[in-house]
Amino acid sequence: MRVRLNNISKEFDGTAVVKNLCLSIEDGEFMALLGPSGCGKTTTLLMIAGIYSPSAGTIEFDGRIVNRLPAKDRHVGMVFQSYALYPHMTVYENLIFPLVIQKKPKVEMRREAMRMAEMLGLTDVLDRKPSMLSGGQQQRVALGRALIKKPRLLLFDEPLSNLDARLRITMRAEIKRLQRELGITTIYVTHDQTEALTMADRIAVMRDGVLEAVGPAELLHEHPPTLFIAEFIGHPPMNLLDVVLEDHEGQLCARLGSLLLEVPRWRSPQRFASRVKMGIRPLHVTLVRHGGYPATVYLIEPQGNQDVIICEMEGTRISLVTTPGHNLAMGDTVHIEFQMDNVYFFDAESGKSLL
Repeated sequence: MRVRLNNISKEFDGTAVVKNLCLSIEDGEFMALLGPSGCGKTTTLLMIAGIYSPSAGTIEFDGRIVNRLPAKDRHVGMVFQSYALYPHMTVYENLIFPLVIQKKPKVEMRREAMRMAEMLGLTDVLDRKPSMLSGGQQQRVALGRALIKKPRLLLFDEPLSNLDARLRITMRAEIKRLQRELGITTIYVTHDQTEALTMADRIAVMRDGVLEAVGPAELLHEHPPTLFIAEFIGHPPMNLLDVVLEDHEGQLCARLGSLLLEVPRWRSPQRFASRVKMGIRPLHVTLVRHGGYPATVYLIEPQGNQDVIICEMEGTRISLVTTPGHNLAMGDTVHIEFQMDNVYFFDAESGKSLL
């Protein structure tokens, strides 16, 4: 199913929650709606599902406007953050519930329930109540219940938020595998960039009810079109530094306090702005034994196979990523270098990329 959102908006008590959103999701595509809490992504999902009606704009399924089509007739399966399982029903009864509503024959209900149980590894727990299941098993039941009615569109609303870190990794892989096998158009709401980056074909980033950008994960990470995208996508977050761009005998330089950093021609801005932010990811700031620029270690965050070191220099804090074993302590003086081949420049006022 191909989904198109045409300038949809949603207001609650006069407050705009989603504003003139335009987005196309292709047939069989896995699209992530990514953004911080309160940005309007769940409201957008509920409009697609038919639970909310848009205040303005239209929603199309395969070219047909569905604004007035009831939720039950949209051929949509939905998985919620809370799982929304019926506690008094067994796993089997939860799985077949959508088919009971559709008044399907019992033979068909059993056949489909066993198919879902086999697909999702639930055959041994069909007689159990939800309270007797692990978080991962409950999530599988919720997924099976959404899939059993053979939807043409699958919607997820923060489905992994209540799981521990290990289970989240497992369920990410399972959901992605199932989506690829079944080829169902999928829209996945999350605030977790890791989920979006690892699962989706494309990511639509929302901010304050507005679509900030849409594109493949790698493109948004490597070529962020705005300051918000640069800071929001990537871990640890990109360093964003106030600089002044200056020309020194034909060589463009970025002045950071008293430092003068030469900018390669292929990273030079296409246009200039009165206030500029230079972005560089922590991976592209390195510790050096000789040369470089002096900085003071402000904080060390061990993260297993890497350390994130936050340094202070020229009145600002800069994060870098390094392998463990440097035997550094807070307050130590280190020397760092910027890999200027990997810098970004943004208009500090509009937030737009200057590259």
